[in-house]
Amino acid sequence: SAKRFDVGKLGFVMLALPPSQEAMPSNWVPEIVHIMRPTYLGIWAYRLAKRVRAKTVLSMHEIVEQLPDSTLIGRILRAVARWWFGTTYNAVDITITPGKFVVNHAYKTLGLKSKPFYLTNGLDIASWRKGFSSVTQTSSDLGRVRICSVINLSPYKNPAMMLEICRVLLERGVQLELKIAGGGVLMPDLQAKILELGLSAHVQLLGQLGRAEVAALVGSSDAFLLTSTFEVQGIVLIEAKALGTPGFVVKAPLSGAVDLIEDGVTGVLFDLDVQKAADTLEPYLRDPGRLRAMRAATYADAAQYDLEPVARAALEIYNDLRAPEV
Repeated sequence: SAKRFDVGKLGFVMLALPPSQEAMPSNWVPEIVHIMRPTYLGIWAYRLAKRVRAKTVLSMHEIVEQLPDSTLIGRILRAVARWWFGTTYNAVDITITPGKFVVNHAYKTLGLKSKPFYLTNGLDIASWRKGFSSVTQTSSDLGRVRICSVINLSPYKNPAMMLEICRVLLERGVQLELKIAGGGVLMPDLQAKILELGLSAHVQLLGQLGRAEVAALVGSSDAFLLTSTFEVQGIVLIEAKALGTPGFVVKAPLSGAVDLIEDGVTGVLFDLDVQKAADTLEPYLRDPGRLRAMRAATYADAAQYDLEPVARAALEIYNDLRAPEV
């Protein structure tokens, strides 16, 4: 399916995959080609765009510093990535990123000819909610708190910190359960750590879930926990916000997820230190009233990430790109 937004002479199509035939006529020639990543497929799209004299936009979903530099091979990969990103981002007409912190960061570290534009990720909220409504009751009213996370179980997602935070909170008498959806290389290590910390009765690793299952999990939780050390933005947090589930997000230097949270209103920001994190989160987890207010604020705040406002923000950028140079 596709959603079309028309502004003046410019038609903008947001396509789901695979695109419908009627959304993309065979005789259609683009004025602007938006490339999602600087991959080989992206290079092919860039060359096709140049053939028809179309303007090119390239999305920026990564930064060089997400690659480890503690080894020689890591430093080599960083150098190659810095060259590759700098070359590809400077080749297109403009770059766009959903991470506010990336705008200045990438501009400085990659030597870009111009700053990237900020454009948030969008979500078809009506479709995602599918019958969910703003839930004011929290499970903490019943003496326990449901916390969830939906992540790839990889090192930079830092899932072990979730377990440590839960351990500390449980030792302090906070009744909670944590359910983590997603697979990845750290699954065996996390299963062992859950046993080591004695968390089997409180923490579940659910593995890969379907989209409807993820929505059900997130929508029935009191909070969404994110401990990633790197996030350009975090679409999972936007999905959580759309269901009224506030985000508990770590303040990592390379995480744009913090920009999605108004601290104490639509979520909570906490330090990378486990004890300090528990200190910050505990008062919220013990107060059902705070969680109810946070759910309502989060549900309302999600409107800014709907496809309509995001598409129109994109159109403003595209219209400026199409404007003839003076």
